[in-house]
Amino acid sequence: MMLGRVCRRSFSTPIKSRLDFKALSANLDDAIKNVAVRKSGGDPARVASLYTKLGSATNKVYRLRQERNLLSKQSGDIERGRALKAELTDLEASLETLTHELEREALLIPNHTHPDSPVGPEENSVVIRTIGTKPTFDFEPKDHFELATHLDILEMNTKIAGARFATLKNEGALLELALVHWSMAKLRAKGFQVHLPPDVAHSAMVEGCGFQPRGDATQVYSIANTDLCLVGTAEIPLAAMFSDTVLHTTKDLPKKVAAFGHCFRTEVGHGGKDTKGLYRIHQFSKVEMFAYCTLEDAEKLMDELLAVQVEMVSELGLHCQVLHSARRGRNCCHGIDVGRRHGHGRPRRAGVSKMGHLGVDAWAPKLQRDLKSVQLHRLPSSSIEYSPQD
Repeated sequence: MMLGRVCRRSFSTPIKSRLDFKALSANLDDAIKNVAVRKSGGDPARVASLYTKLGSATNKVYRLRQERNLLSKQSGDIERGRALKAELTDLEASLETLTHELEREALLIPNHTHPDSPVGPEENSVVIRTIGTKPTFDFEPKDHFELATHLDILEMNTKIAGARFATLKNEGALLELALVHWSMAKLRAKGFQVHLPPDVAHSAMVEGCGFQPRGDATQVYSIANTDLCLVGTAEIPLAAMFSDTVLHTTKDLPKKVAAFGHCFRTEVGHGGKDTKGLYRIHQFSKVEMFAYCTLEDAEKLMDELLAVQVEMVSELGLHCQVLHSARRGRNCCHGIDVGRRHGHGRPRRAGVSKMGHLGVDAWAPKLQRDLKSVQLHRLPSSSIEYSPQD
């Protein structure tokens, strides 16, 4: 996570955009091109227009308030005072509407795209490095679901919660716990603070991390009659932990944290493709690495996190490729994706909040293709402030 100087807010307040409106207006053509590359629903021209209107309305409200205050001190024209009050009431309501509309539109604007990110479909991704040797067999290999069924370590029992929920059992349950413990212990030894955070978060935190908690196409489960959501990744509680916190560059940054958590996805719109076994299930588990740093240290931290990922997949004996993933769709990024989500086979994408994306893809012999799993990426600051001073 790269930090910027931002305003503070409370959890109950809706997330506000940290977009630099002046910079966007001054570089409107670049912003429009970036939206087109990412296929985002954002409209930079509309954001710039709303920002201009908001500035004009704010200035007018300020002038009218000054005039009203002056009249009250001078015991001036009563009729003019009443007219000012009515005009201010209307203008302030309009100002509030403009502010909400600007924030709503600004949240749709994607992050800047890292200049090294390839452009185009996933086929344009660039292989940076290959790890291990691709396995060969003198027999037809089974896929993960066939193996798990044969070994009696997995059930897809719909009686508990319906379709696309998995139950690991016997050695399958022990294997996941062993992998989690191994991962957390390794990260702790490498200087990470390790956490077991809640699997729920305020909807404002979810939105601040680039996920849309509302709408028909949302991937987020919301808890009725609350502002809480089930998290889709441990990134969210790790980002929320230091919300409304001032981190000092010399003594607090960079800060490396990690968490084990359960992840929940509605998988709306993904029925019928890659849904066998552990692919596209509604709940899965993973260990997440996360780092807070300044922009100046971002590349160094990315390299460090990538090195940890490569070390882990190498120790597991997996054949992988390190990819610089192509920028495609709203979800294009500059981060890291290794054999993704413990092999749960989700397509490699990065959200509007992410700047770019690196992928470490593990080979699946039965499928004869790479699976996407663990990820590193850049997120917005979600109301975290840093100070260059001690």
